[in-house]
This record gives sequence, C-alpha cells and structure tokens, in this order.
Amino acid sequence: ARALGLEESRVRFFGQKTSAEVMEMLASARGVVLPSLCFENFPALLAEAYACGRPVLASGGGALGELVAHERTGLKSAPRDASALAESLRRLASDSALADKLGAAARREYLGKYTPGANHHSLMRIYRFAAERRGRTLPRALRSFEPASVTQGGL
Repeated sequence: ARALGLEESRVRFFGQKTSAEVMEMLASARGVVLPSLCFENFPALLAEAYACGRPVLASGGGALGELVAHERTGLKSAPRDASALAESLRRLASDSALADKLGAAARREYLGKYTPGANHHSLMRIYRFAAERRGRTLPRALRSFEPASVTQGGL
C-alpha cells in the first residue's frame, strides 16, 4: 500500500484471522470486493459474504461472472477495469439503500443455494442422477447420509 502511495487510514492489513473473526468483520462491512483475475471456481469468500448478507463487487470473469448477479447480489465490472471497480465502490459506499438491497438478495441467495443443507440436497440430486443414468440405485450408505453440519445449520 505504501509503495502505491495509499494512506494507512484507507488501507489496513489485518493479518491472519480465525474464521469467526473473518465472519465478524464481514458482518460489519458495507460489501466485499472480489476483483479476482483468476478463473476461480467458487471462492469461499463469496459464500461467506452472502451468508453475512453482504453484496459482492466482483470482476465479471470466470465463475464470478455467473455467481454474482449484477445489480441483484452485487456489482460486476470487467476484469482489469479499475475505473469501473472504483465506480462500483463509490456507488456502494455512498448508497446505503443499495448496499442493503443487494445484501438482502445475497443473503437470500445463500439461504437458497449455499447452506450445508442446500449443498447436501444438490449433491444427492447429482448422485441420484448419475446412478439412474447407469441403471442403478444409490448405495444404501448414501440413501440415508445426512452430515451433522446440515442439521446444525452450518454458516
């Protein structure tokens, strides 16, 4: 940050944090910036932000382009477009109603798709589909499988 001439009051490095500390920090944030240039499959930070009801400002490349719904669960900008990302940051910082609306939709997205229970349901649907395509039924061990985290609520 110093090499770029950024003031310490505007950029803070927190070092390593526990999962609970990260979730607490996310819960108090206006939004989460995820301008990845890599084609990440499913960044954990996205699920954590959505779980906390925080909108995500993301580059539109890779899976992030599909996982963040522009103007619904967050704001997207083209990869490497610093001006567009800065404008998204300005919008979110200056419009708390927008941040609240996008955050509420992000939380609904999390509850509908990314909770441990929703993930378990999707995975079992995939297993059943694969078994049926091969003319088989699910093995008995999978038919009743329900991890403890599904019943305990997860994130």
